[in-house]
Amino acid sequence: MKENKFKLIVKAMMAGCAISLGGLANIYSQNNIIGSLFFCIGLFVILVWELNLYTGKLCSLTLEYKNLLLIYLGNFIGCFLFGTLLRIVSSSTLIDNMATSLQMRVEGPWYISLIRGFLCNLCIFIAVRGYNDLDREWKKLLSLILGVSVFVLCRFEHCVADMFYITFCNAWNWKSLGFLMLVTIGNTLGGITIPIILKLLKRLEK
Repeated sequence: MKENKFKLIVKAMMAGCAISLGGLANIYSQNNIIGSLFFCIGLFVILVWELNLYTGKLCSLTLEYKNLLLIYLGNFIGCFLFGTLLRIVSSSTLIDNMATSLQMRVEGPWYISLIRGFLCNLCIFIAVRGYNDLDREWKKLLSLILGVSVFVLCRFEHCVADMFYITFCNAWNWKSLGFLMLVTIGNTLGGITIPIILKLLKRLEK
């Protein structure tokens, strides 16, 4: 049992690193459309190697929710460690530009963060369930790319990506922590909404 929990949290840390890599590619692109496409590498790595991402696991109909806290913690550790490493090798100008953008989001109205988090995980549901359930490779990749790139392009909020951005900008404080909690709540609600609707539809059919 302990080995299973250890494996779970290690795979969650690796997922945090993967999302961080996608986040850095998005920052470096300096172009919204290109950045949204390059961000896809994070979820692509996670789905191919079956890593544990908090926002992705929420989209499962058979999820064991008791493991979500461990996955969330593992994602945070991965983002914090890899985000710190990426910060060291990145230019100060790039970090400052990202910090300015991040500050505007952190200091925005609380309900905006909540709604953007909710909408983000609707897109993640499209990406994850499409990749797992569709029967053709091109369909899997298309659902992944569209689901991820749309939420990035629309500037919806992803809690694990925000863990990386806050670490990358060295912007951890009470405001950024509150912002992250709002985004997490939004992601959680967005992630479970469609699975719940699907379950209700199945019961109605029976």
